[in-house]
Amino acid sequence: MTKEIDIAFITDDNYAMPTYVALISLLKNKNTQSVYNVYVLYSDVKAEHLKYMQNLITKKDENNSILSVWVSCCRN
Repeated sequence: MTKEIDIAFITDDNYAMPTYVALISLLKNKNTQSVYNVYVLYSDVKAEHLKYMQNLITKKDENNSILSVWVSCCRN
């Protein structure tokens, strides 16, 4: 039975790369019986850093399980 797990990150440019590393770690170490829905809210993130996170959208690992990532901007 597949279990869905929701995870949220909130970041700015200072923590964009640590957020990306956390997402990579999640993809490499996740439970193969689970689907992870990851939401990343950001503000003031450089385009080059944002591109890394956007490249993770709906990645499949070697077990063909899915990590879905939604990246959205929030404004003050």
